[in-house]
Amino acid sequence: MTSIHLSLDLTQTTLSTPPSMDPNYYFFALSSEEDSEKNRKMLYELVREGVLDDPGHKSGDFETYHDFINNIYYKHYWKHRETTFLASHHGKWIGLTTLTVNGNKAHNGLTVVTKEHRGFGIATALKQKMILVCLEKGIQSISTHVASTNDPMLSINRKLGFIKTP
Repeated sequence: MTSIHLSLDLTQTTLSTPPSMDPNYYFFALSSEEDSEKNRKMLYELVREGVLDDPGHKSGDFETYHDFINNIYYKHYWKHRETTFLASHHGKWIGLTTLTVNGNKAHNGLTVVTKEHRGFGIATALKQKMILVCLEKGIQSISTHVASTNDPMLSINRKLGFIKTP
């Protein structure tokens, strides 16, 4: 499966506040939550569902909870908790987008929304939140990779101004 590299030039972006959403959806950074077993399990389930459902995922395999915590959670999610953005609905974590910042550039990693909450603008709102934080931090560009078969995510990225780059 091939992936497409996309980038967004934030020096040319005029994004304002994201549109208002149903008040039952709540958007927040992982840093606003405690590092608890309950929250680690909610994140694991969200990431697992999203990765396994990604058209670009190469196999039906996913790390065990134990491996996820030991090899991924602290190194990637908790380390970047200020720029790991989540969406919840009635207390259940239903969406996530991640951002790694390096100087004035950033990389958007995983963006997932649970199946039952797709089509309501959650992924778009999460990415808009991410873009606004980047603008506030003076970041000049964001890159991301999307599976060439993941039409919904390609569409969201293009709508937000991301363009295909070599």
